[in-house]
Amino acid sequence: MDIGRAIREIATERGMKQADICRLTGMSDAHMSQIWNSKKYNPSASALFRISVALGVDANTVMSLAERYQHPKDKPQQSPPK
Repeated sequence: MDIGRAIREIATERGMKQADICRLTGMSDAHMSQIWNSKKYNPSASALFRISVALGVDANTVMSLAERYQHPKDKPQQSPPK
């Protein structure tokens, strides 16, 4: 699950940049950059909630979209043995 990618996708659809989300959430550029660039694997629930509010979506929307993408730290799913 790649939460950063989901956030970037929603933000892009809304014409928002990382700086816009920082301004709306009060998060530091450094912290938001880690989430935005998928370097923070599992952001806190409060950070996800604030980002979701800034994006104008429900946190569940972000999570559902994030589940579509594999995070670089996720283990690849193995095929069942034949």
